[in-house]
Amino acid sequence: MFGLGDDTPTFLELVKIAISERTEVGCPIPVELVPLQNDGLGNLYCITTKPEEAGAIVFWDHEGGPHQVPDRIAPSFAEWLVQLLDDLDER
Repeated sequence: MFGLGDDTPTFLELVKIAISERTEVGCPIPVELVPLQNDGLGNLYCITTKPEEAGAIVFWDHEGGPHQVPDRIAPSFAEWLVQLLDDLDER
């Protein structure tokens, strides 16, 4: 998961990744998405700041094109974390 703060490794700094994902990639993410985690294949789990969906977690497919409607994964960050923990318990 991307992070903030002085002890965050450069390759995980949320602000740098957000800027890069908005400006340097083939399928840039919209400004209303804040990347939280990469799935290892170039896709991103993001939190949205759109007023009608604020706080929801969505999945941005790097092959989906710039006009895609990202899939909603969870209604909130907290619920997404619970899903991640449940997935770990199932392993």
